[in-house]
Amino acid sequence: MTEQKTVNDTESSAIDLLLSGNTQQDTALSLGLSHYRLVSLLKKPHVQAELSARVTHRLKAGAALAVHVMESVMLDTKATPKTRLDAAKAIMDRAGFTPKTDAASGPGDLGALTNEQLHALADKITNEKGDRAVTVDGEAKQIASD
Repeated sequence: MTEQKTVNDTESSAIDLLLSGNTQQDTALSLGLSHYRLVSLLKKPHVQAELSARVTHRLKAGAALAVHVMESVMLDTKATPKTRLDAAKAIMDRAGFTPKTDAASGPGDLGALTNEQLHALADKITNEKGDRAVTVDGEAKQIASD
């Protein structure tokens, strides 16, 4: 098994500069490298692995901050009720809690229905909505069901 190579000071500085929002061109200039040399450095597997690890770390830290912000909005009594509710829903959704589908609001997951249930639903919709159908020329016509 090969040992993972660690990044050197130049590689680490390049990663820091890029993650701070600098362009590759600006990063190369700051480090006294040609753009070509910087790109070559960034293609090295151990540099890519370090960059990926740092991005993942920042995303996790950012996620924790985002949850804190959403909680603050949710608890802010000066925020509108809709804003507070939206924040609460966002937190619940991200936590994996999704609302149950109410039978009155629709059939829910159509993929979970059997062929017989799908046909029955299609017949029901045709019967309920068929009399409201309008042809392209605007003339109302009853749709005949099979």
